[in-house]
Amino acid sequence: MLRLAIRNLVENALNHTPRGTDAEILVGIDGSASIIDRGEGVPIAERERIFERFQRRRRGGAGLGLSIVKRIAEAHGGFVTVGNRSGGGAELSIHFLPAEQASRPLSPPG
Repeated sequence: MLRLAIRNLVENALNHTPRGTDAEILVGIDGSASIIDRGEGVPIAERERIFERFQRRRRGGAGLGLSIVKRIAEAHGGFVTVGNRSGGGAELSIHFLPAEQASRPLSPPG
């Protein structure tokens, strides 16, 4: 399931990054993985909605990828976040507890 979550995040970044630009994958020792794209970013008003089923910012796709990411994160006691980078693009992250703490769910910051 975790592989599917990361794959969906990567596919989302590739769909929203202009051709010829890079996307980055960052994996933290804190149990997080982030995908950074060079697209237009995610407007604040849409940041919660993009994780709902059947939501799409562009044509194509079913609008299920990010909702699956959110469900997988929550099923493993984690959560997802989205923000924009100062130089442009979006950063979507999935966060998990370290294995020794996995019995209690994480709460999103803020």
